[in-house]
Amino acid sequence: MNTSKDDADFDPFAHDKPKKAPRGAAAGAAWVALLLALAVAGYNGFQWWQARAAAADGADIQRSVTRLQTQLTAARNRIDSLESSLAEDQGADTTAALGALRTELTGMNARVAASGVRLDEAEAGLDAVQAALLIMQQRLDGLETAGAALAARTDAPGQGLDVAEAGYLLRLAEERLGLFGDIASAESALAMADAQLAALENPLYQPVRRRIAEARQALQAVEIPDAAALAARLSALQDQAAALPFPGEQAPPATSTGEAEAGVWQRIKAALSPLVTVRRRVDDAPLGLADQDLLRQALWLQLESARLALMRGDDAAWQQSLSRARATLENEFDARARAVRSTTEALAEMQSVSLQVDVPDISRAWDQLRLLRGEQAATMPATQDAVPAEQDDEQDTPAAGDEGG
Repeated sequence: MNTSKDDADFDPFAHDKPKKAPRGAAAGAAWVALLLALAVAGYNGFQWWQARAAAADGADIQRSVTRLQTQLTAARNRIDSLESSLAEDQGADTTAALGALRTELTGMNARVAASGVRLDEAEAGLDAVQAALLIMQQRLDGLETAGAALAARTDAPGQGLDVAEAGYLLRLAEERLGLFGDIASAESALAMADAQLAALENPLYQPVRRRIAEARQALQAVEIPDAAALAARLSALQDQAAALPFPGEQAPPATSTGEAEAGVWQRIKAALSPLVTVRRRVDDAPLGLADQDLLRQALWLQLESARLALMRGDDAAWQQSLSRARATLENEFDARARAVRSTTEALAEMQSVSLQVDVPDISRAWDQLRLLRGEQAATMPATQDAVPAEQDDEQDTPAAGDEGG
């Protein structure tokens, strides 16, 4: 075994004493170690501070998130409460509106029922008034009959001719209106008949005069076209027909064909020209004088036909004649010319006038007069029979006195 002594003997450096390090080097190493320790401590402190700051920031963020979540939850709860209250308010408003509508409907039903009651009462009153009017009309008819009988007894012999003349005037008015549509003549005849009956100063003919007044009022309400003005306009258009232009009349004259041919061909052409006439007709070429005169005469005749239809009061012929005249103007004459346009517009305006007039019924006056004259004729024989009977009684009375004497 090796001993420490052997080791010492074996190690050549075992007997050498260690040398001591200098004191300045040891102090520098200590300061370096201290600085390193401080650096490590500072780094660790900085890391700890960063970790703590990060933890603090995370806590702040977490607190902010928590606070925001709390606020969001509160807002949601508030929104839910507001929606609930709004629904309740809407339900209350709807209920109130429905209640108001029900109340209004009930009031309307009540008013309708009251109106129905008033309507029934009005209908009942109207029926009563109509019944009273019927009774009054019957009484009036009876009074008129009695008046006719009384007038028949007291009628002067000369009044029969006056009444007959009034009846003739009434029939004349009815015929003029029904056959010819002459409203003016019918109204004049009615006025003359009314004056004839008024001169009699007999209350018996008051119903006839009332019928005459109604007939005259109905005639005055009829709207009739001004035939005189329309005829004057047609005559003016007939006078203007001779000056209406045709298409192509204002076109410039055709250009010349150049210099005249000379020689034999010219002499042959001059020799044959009196024998042969060659004409070329183009659609846009102006019409000849004969064609223009024919079209103007056709337009004049169409306007004359319209004037005759106006005099007869024939609405169908009036419309047909004016339509033909307008077609002639639009197809044959220059529609772009101002005179043609004005004539066409005048014809269209006259075509809008209808000659068909709805005439009223004026026969009631004549019927009333004929009824009164029939009642007079019926009462006249009874009156004439009563006069001889009274004369016989007067003759019999003295005879009885003679016998008594």
